[in-house]
Amino acid sequence: MVKPISRPLRPALGRSRESPRGSFDFILGVNTLRYCHRLNNEKECAQGIHDLLKGGGVCVVIDMNDRFPVFRARLRSFLTKRKDSEYLPSPDEYARLFASTGFEIRGKEHSTWIPHCGEDT
Repeated sequence: MVKPISRPLRPALGRSRESPRGSFDFILGVNTLRYCHRLNNEKECAQGIHDLLKGGGVCVVIDMNDRFPVFRARLRSFLTKRKDSEYLPSPDEYARLFASTGFEIRGKEHSTWIPHCGEDT
């Protein structure tokens, strides 16, 4: 069975029927996986990523986590009471998820990055 994450990749890889399973050496995810947690399909997403990698392939995930000090959605949810918009998994939660789908966890780092507009004020 082809995982939903791989369906849009078929045309981009020139594969009309063949699954892109095992096609990638490296997958980079930036600010994406927390949404899978909020939709309660994080296991399916992680498994889909694992299935896309070749044997020995590497996946790097950079995402906000529950240690992130400034999160705009928390202010919005405080005003609107939408708790689902503010959930952020912990670094350990991300690692457990990937380990449960067959990944070998080679590193787990925590850093703080606060985006700004880049204009001088």
